[in-house]
Amino acid sequence: MFQHPQVGEATMAIRKANAGGSAKSIAQVTGETIERDRLRSEIDRLRQEVGTLTQRLEDANDQRVADAERRQVEIDHLEDTVRRLRTELDEARRPWLARLWRK
Repeated sequence: MFQHPQVGEATMAIRKANAGGSAKSIAQVTGETIERDRLRSEIDRLRQEVGTLTQRLEDANDQRVADAERRQVEIDHLEDTVRRLRTELDEARRPWLARLWRK
């Protein structure tokens, strides 16, 4: 027959205490068991919270990488535009320079 985990654990703890000659009362053992279960529950909750925070951090890092890559593409495009415009400007100046040198 299935017993509630606290009852089974408390019973085992009582038997161990009695077998070891310890004078722990049922209330002490039950209280310790309840406290241990409460702590386990709190640890599980904290593990879930850590998992959630870890996932949020990974998502934020992924977004930051994507943003950085997008910005780099924009920078590359702007640098290409600047180079193209400088080339056009240089080409536009050449006829004027040639005329000035001829005079």
